[in-house]
Amino acid sequence: MPAQGVTTISNWLHPQHLAAYAWLNTKDEMPVRMAFSLETTNRNPNVEPTMARLLGIQGGTGKSMWGLGDESYANYPKLVDHCRYINNAHAVRAQKLGIISSCGPKYIYPGARGDIGAYSILYGPEIAADVVVPLRRLIDHNLRTTMQLDQHGFHPFLALQVAVTRKDFTDKVWGPQQRINRREALYTYTRWSAEYVLRENMLGSIEPGKYADFTVLKQDYLTVLDDEIALIDPVLTVMGGKIVYTEPQFATSLGLPQVGFSGNPTWWLRGRPEEANRGSRGGGG
Repeated sequence: MPAQGVTTISNWLHPQHLAAYAWLNTKDEMPVRMAFSLETTNRNPNVEPTMARLLGIQGGTGKSMWGLGDESYANYPKLVDHCRYINNAHAVRAQKLGIISSCGPKYIYPGARGDIGAYSILYGPEIAADVVVPLRRLIDHNLRTTMQLDQHGFHPFLALQVAVTRKDFTDKVWGPQQRINRREALYTYTRWSAEYVLRENMLGSIEPGKYADFTVLKQDYLTVLDDEIALIDPVLTVMGGKIVYTEPQFATSLGLPQVGFSGNPTWWLRGRPEEANRGSRGGGG
């Protein structure tokens, strides 16, 4: 993840997964910060009493791992994931409830082969294009919206590109009225995501008193062409003031150590034409 410019993630874990990450945490070897909840509460009809029993035992309130359930559950914001179908009435209700949504552009990118294509069959293409991951609608209702990946190999910058362009892997545009601008898309990874993981006082922006988490990019995110956002490469990622990833050529040119991921990144989906036969991956999560 640091090689993709990511320093903090949110996820739900099975107990054995929690044990593995907790072991890494005790060794100070967590590659990213992780906010988590337990799978115990997923699809649980008695979620509130279950959460009450879990308070204080999900992993502490450390800098690298913290359980979403370790503090006052009653004061938590309400969180909704995926954003597969949100119309205007839903957005109005979400605004009243103060819901923070985690939305996945991956549901748009596969086009007719994926979720938005299935919704086109069920509800018609115009409705599908307007309700699947409607980031513009959510933001216009003053709702904090965060970026969801939830698919191995789906590059974070491809998600940014889809949020800005609403294009699938064939370059078809789905619901241009739901596009957002680049700064808003950036906030879904930074300021607004910090609220989602309940650490807005420590994450999400570079300012005194917060963790020194940041990434240096090879290209200028604010000026590259819309269709080239997905091709932006991080060359340096820092977490808590510590270098956790360097791109080899960048590191060599500045005399920095080569740190972190050193594998072949070509399997990441980046919106390249040669990836067209991989565009069918969409659902799940």
